[in-house]
Amino acid sequence: MRVIEKWSLSPEQRDELWQMQHNKCCGCGRPIKRESARLDYNPKTYRARGWVCYLCSIISRAANDMDKFNQVIERLHKHPPADKFYAE
Repeated sequence: MRVIEKWSLSPEQRDELWQMQHNKCCGCGRPIKRESARLDYNPKTYRARGWVCYLCSIISRAANDMDKFNQVIERLHKHPPADKFYAE
């Protein structure tokens, strides 16, 4: 079964949700186009949360696993491996 079949929202409900959000990402609030929007959902319950932009979709997916999210922040922002190429 594809994820879209598990969202428990009918096509009409997805359209209504889109209208409720006034063509804006529910994460960052920026305007988004319907064709590029993604329906964010809880990966444990498959319940839809709202339409999001690409970046908020990535952030949401990362936040679903906070240990992994914190590991990425630690590696990229506190100890980036490319720092060795730059003089201090």
